[in-house]
Amino acid sequence: MQKVRYDRITVIFHWLTAAIFLFMFTSPYIWRLFERRTPPRLELQFLHFSFGLLLVVILAARILWRLKHGRKLPAPNESRLYVLAKFAHYLLYAGLVVQLVLGIWLRLAQNNPLVFFGFFEIPTPFDSQQEHRKILAVAHDVVAWTIFTLATAHALAALFHQFVLKDQLLERVGFELRGE
Repeated sequence: MQKVRYDRITVIFHWLTAAIFLFMFTSPYIWRLFERRTPPRLELQFLHFSFGLLLVVILAARILWRLKHGRKLPAPNESRLYVLAKFAHYLLYAGLVVQLVLGIWLRLAQNNPLVFFGFFEIPTPFDSQQEHRKILAVAHDVVAWTIFTLATAHALAALFHQFVLKDQLLERVGFELRGE
């Protein structure tokens, strides 16, 4: 039986997206442990914003790669669970796009420039009286938790496939698990 896997670029994009999102999701909870305007807090915030811009590039490249070059795998089945899984994937993509737009908008609304790892800076077009900051911050947080919840369900579903259904689904994204 031939193994059915995604191409290497698709797998790299998948795991880069997951790793960056996990860092970005956890970093605000870590920086809140430090006092305002202290170097550790400011550095974590700087990295959070820079990785957010990097994720914009990775997500755009990931979507373009998937549409143009990525290996299209056959559906494991056409059950309702498969349809639900596809819907969840689209929700994850949509959630990431919305989250990145909200994050950029929030950063600019806070009258802060967008800085990409110190290489370049995009100044804010807003004045310091931007009244939408609170709404943007809440929306950014809600979308982050929504993505986290969907991603957790995605990971649990993959583990269910691997260890309960034993259909080697994790091999599609580069995992070789033996001894089952």
